[in-house]
Amino acid sequence: ELLPEHVSGRVIVIPCVSIDASRAYSRLWPSGANMNRSFPGSPSGRPDEQLAHFLSTVLFPVSDVVVDMHSGGRTGLCLPWSEMHWVDDPDQRRRMVDGMFHWNTDWCCVYIDIAGTGLLVGEAERQGKIVVSTELGGGGHVTAEIHRLALSGLRNVLRGFRVIEGEAVTRAQLG
Repeated sequence: ELLPEHVSGRVIVIPCVSIDASRAYSRLWPSGANMNRSFPGSPSGRPDEQLAHFLSTVLFPVSDVVVDMHSGGRTGLCLPWSEMHWVDDPDQRRRMVDGMFHWNTDWCCVYIDIAGTGLLVGEAERQGKIVVSTELGGGGHVTAEIHRLALSGLRNVLRGFRVIEGEAVTRAQLG
């Protein structure tokens, strides 16, 4: 439903960064690598590191907002939440809070990395990007409710950052 005439700027969509991992209901590539521990990557590294390098050096630099949607895969089941790191820059942090709230999830989490380095969101944040991230369910399936939240949340984030036409809806407006 995204029409070019309704877009301000550019929208780059990557439906899935690891088809093989997704098909296996896993975060791990066939090599055992976790794409979300591969950033900033390496142009001469493993395939996951090469892709991370491409994202870090080609796509992130031309992006203002990076949206990273996750689920718990088959090994975890998460409440549907939007999330962010606490970043030092107050303007970047304020805009990331706005993005987190635009998702209209029941839960919002501000977190620190305890599981290692190399996160996609961490690299995008380091580059000064506004990062909006989610964990949406898991357990090896996506419910209709989670699917609706993913769609409405993404649409609302894009509206909130004026990427697409329309006004962002707030939780208060949703009741």
